[in-house]
Amino acid sequence: METNQKTVTLEPYNDNWPSEYLKEYEQLNTLVGTYVLKIEHVGSTAIIGVSAKPIIDIAIAVSQLDDALKFSKILEDNGYIFRYDNGVKSEYFVRKNNGEVNTHFIHIVEEGSKRWNDMIMFRDYLNNHYYKMIEYKELKEALAVKYADDRKSYTAAKNDFILDILKLAQGE
Repeated sequence: METNQKTVTLEPYNDNWPSEYLKEYEQLNTLVGTYVLKIEHVGSTAIIGVSAKPIIDIAIAVSQLDDALKFSKILEDNGYIFRYDNGVKSEYFVRKNNGEVNTHFIHIVEEGSKRWNDMIMFRDYLNNHYYKMIEYKELKEALAVKYADDRKSYTAAKNDFILDILKLAQGE
């Protein structure tokens, strides 16, 4: 498991990631389901076959971003770490960890926003286009070696590929 937030440690695709998402979905839905519109598994752990940091990314859709403030305390009271300012004006960011490492990243965004649509389109496109998924997997693995101690550069180096996929997805 990943222990340093500045390093990049990928694991091969794990068939347990979808079930880990479903467990977290159930918990989130129980805690905040009445406040949210949708809860989706996003990020690399949601793309079948892709290596990923072993952290489950989840997107929660709300009508208006500040709706998240109605349930932030509920999340905090149940062990989630709610960031009120994560430098991204279009989302609130929530972390969950097991005391040692992060296990879940939760992105609270407005339904239909560019951020929401991009996360869903990227996931769906790669799950439906095997060769692009393989290309992304190979890119991530190469970048994880190149930027093993520099997560910021690793993330930035994936950006062009992600933008290209989003363009392809919008063209379908």
